[in-house]
Amino acid sequence: MGTDMPSTSPPQVAPGSPLSDLLGIMDRTEDAMLAVPPCNDNTDAYFAAAVQPHRQGAVELCDWLIAHGSHPELLSMGSATLQSTLSLEIKQLLPGLPPCTRAPAPALALPHFSSQSSVSLAKVSSDPATALRAGMNMDAQAPMTGNPDHDFAVQMSAHHWALIYMARVAMLHGKDQQLKDLASQLIVSLTWQTGEFRTILQNDYSTII
Repeated sequence: MGTDMPSTSPPQVAPGSPLSDLLGIMDRTEDAMLAVPPCNDNTDAYFAAAVQPHRQGAVELCDWLIAHGSHPELLSMGSATLQSTLSLEIKQLLPGLPPCTRAPAPALALPHFSSQSSVSLAKVSSDPATALRAGMNMDAQAPMTGNPDHDFAVQMSAHHWALIYMARVAMLHGKDQQLKDLASQLIVSLTWQTGEFRTILQNDYSTII
Protein backbone atom coordinates (compact mmCIF):
# COMPACT_ATOMS: atom_id res chain seq x y z
CA MET A 1 0.00 0.00 0.00
CA GLY A 2 1.19 3.54 -0.54
CA THR A 3 2.69 4.63 2.77
CA ASP A 4 5.39 7.10 3.66
CA MET A 5 8.83 5.60 4.09
CA PRO A 6 10.60 6.43 7.34
CA SER A 7 13.03 9.31 7.26
CA THR A 8 16.74 8.70 7.73
CA SER A 9 16.92 10.64 11.00
CA PRO A 10 14.50 10.80 13.93
CA PRO A 11 12.20 13.83 13.87
CA GLN A 12 12.41 16.55 16.48
CA VAL A 13 9.73 16.08 19.12
CA ALA A 14 7.88 19.38 19.45
CA PRO A 15 5.98 19.89 22.72
CA GLY A 16 2.28 19.29 22.21
CA SER A 17 2.81 17.42 18.94
CA PRO A 18 1.20 14.02 18.29
CA LEU A 19 4.59 12.33 18.66
CA SER A 20 5.15 14.09 21.98
CA ASP A 21 1.76 12.86 23.15
CA LEU A 22 2.57 9.30 22.06
CA LEU A 23 5.87 9.25 23.92
CA GLY A 24 4.17 10.82 26.92
CA ILE A 25 1.68 7.95 27.09
CA MET A 26 4.53 5.44 27.10
CA ASP A 27 6.42 7.33 29.80
CA ARG A 28 3.34 7.67 32.02
CA THR A 29 2.49 4.00 31.62
CA GLU A 30 5.98 2.83 32.51
CA ASP A 31 6.14 5.20 35.50
CA ALA A 32 2.73 4.02 36.74
CA MET A 33 3.75 0.36 36.54
CA LEU A 34 7.04 0.98 38.31
CA ALA A 35 5.16 2.87 41.04
CA VAL A 36 3.20 -0.27 41.97
CA PRO A 37 4.78 -1.58 45.19
CA PRO A 38 5.86 -5.21 45.54
CA CYS A 39 3.06 -7.18 47.15
CA ASN A 40 4.72 -8.95 50.07
CA ASP A 41 6.42 -11.31 47.60
CA ASN A 42 3.01 -12.32 46.20
CA THR A 43 3.58 -12.65 42.45
CA ASP A 44 -0.13 -12.98 41.65
CA ALA A 45 -1.12 -9.74 43.40
CA TYR A 46 1.88 -7.83 42.02
CA PHE A 47 1.20 -8.95 38.45
CA ALA A 48 -2.53 -8.17 38.70
CA ALA A 49 -1.85 -4.71 40.14
CA ALA A 50 0.83 -3.88 37.55
CA VAL A 51 -1.40 -4.90 34.66
CA GLN A 52 -3.93 -2.18 35.54
CA PRO A 53 -1.78 0.81 34.44
CA HIS A 54 -0.47 -1.23 31.52
CA ARG A 55 -3.99 -1.79 30.20
CA GLN A 56 -4.86 1.88 30.73
CA GLY A 57 -1.81 2.73 28.65
CA ALA A 58 -3.05 0.42 25.90
CA VAL A 59 -6.39 2.23 25.81
CA GLU A 60 -4.65 5.61 25.58
CA LEU A 61 -2.35 4.36 22.82
CA CYS A 62 -5.31 3.09 20.80
CA ASP A 63 -7.20 6.36 21.31
CA TRP A 64 -4.10 8.15 20.03
CA LEU A 65 -3.96 5.92 16.95
CA ILE A 66 -7.63 6.48 16.15
CA ALA A 67 -7.05 10.24 16.39
CA HIS A 68 -3.90 10.35 14.29
CA GLY A 69 -3.50 7.12 12.29
CA SER A 70 -4.73 6.06 8.87
CA HIS A 71 -3.43 2.49 8.35
CA PRO A 72 -6.52 0.24 7.97
CA GLU A 73 -5.01 -2.84 9.59
CA LEU A 74 -3.59 -0.93 12.52
CA LEU A 75 -6.86 0.95 13.04
CA SER A 76 -8.74 -2.36 13.06
CA MET A 77 -6.34 -3.81 15.64
CA GLY A 78 -6.58 -0.66 17.75
CA SER A 79 -10.37 -0.77 17.74
CA ALA A 80 -10.32 -4.43 18.77
CA THR A 81 -7.98 -3.65 21.67
CA LEU A 82 -10.35 -0.96 22.93
CA GLN A 83 -13.11 -3.57 23.02
CA SER A 84 -10.99 -5.94 25.11
CA THR A 85 -12.41 -7.07 28.45
CA LEU A 86 -9.08 -8.24 29.82
CA SER A 87 -8.81 -5.27 32.16
CA LEU A 88 -12.25 -6.01 33.63
CA GLU A 89 -11.36 -9.68 34.05
CA ILE A 90 -8.26 -8.79 36.03
CA LYS A 91 -10.22 -6.37 38.21
CA GLN A 92 -12.65 -9.17 38.98
CA LEU A 93 -9.76 -11.28 40.27
CA LEU A 94 -8.29 -8.56 42.49
CA PRO A 95 -10.70 -8.98 45.48
CA GLY A 96 -9.46 -12.55 45.95
CA LEU A 97 -5.79 -11.53 46.04
CA PRO A 98 -3.84 -9.98 48.92
CA PRO A 99 -3.51 -6.19 48.59
CA CYS A 100 -0.20 -4.71 47.58
CA THR A 101 1.47 -3.07 50.56
CA ARG A 102 3.84 -0.14 50.36
CA ALA A 103 7.01 -2.18 50.59
CA PRO A 104 10.33 -0.79 49.33
CA ALA A 105 10.89 -1.39 45.64
CA PRO A 106 13.96 -3.46 44.76
CA ALA A 107 16.99 -1.18 44.56
CA LEU A 108 18.63 -3.24 41.84
CA ALA A 109 19.72 -2.40 38.32
CA LEU A 110 16.92 -3.89 36.25
CA PRO A 111 17.76 -5.84 33.11
CA HIS A 112 15.86 -4.94 29.97
CA PHE A 113 14.40 -7.74 27.88
CA SER A 114 13.42 -6.66 24.38
CA SER A 115 11.74 -8.46 21.51
CA GLN A 116 15.19 -8.90 19.99
CA SER A 117 16.70 -10.60 23.03
CA SER A 118 16.50 -14.15 24.27
CA VAL A 119 14.24 -13.79 27.29
CA SER A 120 15.66 -15.99 30.03
CA LEU A 121 13.47 -16.22 33.11
CA ALA A 122 16.12 -18.40 34.72
CA LYS A 123 18.26 -15.28 35.19
CA VAL A 124 15.69 -13.76 37.52
CA SER A 125 13.80 -16.82 38.73
CA SER A 126 15.01 -16.38 42.30
CA ASP A 127 13.42 -12.93 42.60
CA PRO A 128 9.97 -12.70 40.94
CA ALA A 129 9.43 -9.09 42.05
CA THR A 130 12.60 -7.94 40.31
CA ALA A 131 11.67 -10.07 37.30
CA LEU A 132 8.28 -8.36 37.03
CA ARG A 133 9.88 -4.92 37.36
CA ALA A 134 12.34 -5.81 34.61
CA GLY A 135 9.42 -6.38 32.28
CA MET A 136 8.09 -2.90 32.97
CA ASN A 137 10.83 -1.27 30.91
CA MET A 138 9.33 -0.41 27.52
CA ASP A 139 12.16 0.81 25.31
CA ALA A 140 11.22 1.05 21.63
CA GLN A 141 13.26 -1.11 19.28
CA ALA A 142 13.28 1.37 16.38
CA PRO A 143 13.51 5.18 16.07
CA MET A 144 10.45 7.31 15.60
CA THR A 145 9.80 8.78 12.14
CA GLY A 146 6.89 11.17 12.69
CA ASN A 147 4.54 8.86 10.75
CA PRO A 148 1.73 8.09 13.25
CA ASP A 149 1.07 4.56 12.02
CA HIS A 150 4.74 3.58 12.01
CA ASP A 151 5.41 5.12 15.40
CA PHE A 152 2.33 3.54 16.97
CA ALA A 153 3.35 0.07 15.74
CA VAL A 154 6.85 0.49 17.17
CA GLN A 155 5.65 1.78 20.54
CA MET A 156 2.76 -0.68 20.85
CA SER A 157 5.16 -3.54 20.15
CA ALA A 158 7.33 -2.43 23.06
CA HIS A 159 4.19 -2.04 25.19
CA HIS A 160 3.09 -5.58 24.30
CA TRP A 161 6.49 -7.14 24.96
CA ALA A 162 6.50 -5.68 28.47
CA LEU A 163 3.25 -7.49 29.29
CA ILE A 164 4.33 -10.69 27.53
CA TYR A 165 7.42 -10.80 29.71
CA MET A 166 5.48 -10.07 32.91
CA ALA A 167 2.91 -12.73 31.97
CA ARG A 168 5.71 -15.27 31.60
CA VAL A 169 6.90 -14.41 35.09
CA ALA A 170 3.35 -14.79 36.42
CA MET A 171 3.02 -18.21 34.81
CA LEU A 172 6.35 -19.32 36.25
CA HIS A 173 5.89 -18.01 39.80
CA GLY A 174 2.15 -17.42 40.26
CA LYS A 175 -0.18 -19.64 42.25
CA ASP A 176 -3.65 -18.38 41.26
CA GLN A 177 -4.80 -20.59 38.40
CA GLN A 178 -7.25 -18.05 36.97
CA LEU A 179 -4.50 -15.47 36.78
CA LYS A 180 -2.09 -17.97 35.23
CA ASP A 181 -4.73 -18.87 32.63
CA LEU A 182 -5.17 -15.18 31.86
CA ALA A 183 -1.41 -14.74 31.59
CA SER A 184 -1.32 -17.61 29.10
CA GLN A 185 -4.06 -15.98 27.01
CA LEU A 186 -2.19 -12.67 27.06
CA ILE A 187 1.01 -14.31 25.83
CA VAL A 188 -0.79 -15.94 22.89
CA SER A 189 -2.81 -12.89 21.82
CA LEU A 190 -0.06 -10.30 22.28
CA THR A 191 2.59 -12.46 20.60
CA TRP A 192 0.29 -12.70 17.59
CA GLN A 193 -0.30 -8.95 17.56
CA THR A 194 3.41 -8.15 17.81
CA GLY A 195 3.94 -10.44 14.83
CA GLU A 196 1.37 -8.42 12.90
CA PHE A 197 3.07 -5.17 13.88
CA ARG A 198 6.43 -6.59 12.77
CA THR A 199 5.01 -7.59 9.38
CA ILE A 200 3.40 -4.19 8.80
CA LEU A 201 6.55 -2.34 9.82
CA GLN A 202 8.74 -4.45 7.54
CA ASN A 203 6.42 -4.51 4.51
CA ASP A 204 5.13 -0.94 4.60
CA TYR A 205 7.95 1.01 6.26
CA SER A 206 11.11 -1.13 5.83
CA THR A 207 11.55 -1.11 9.60
CA ILE A 208 12.87 -4.21 11.34
CA ILE A 209 12.16 -4.77 15.02
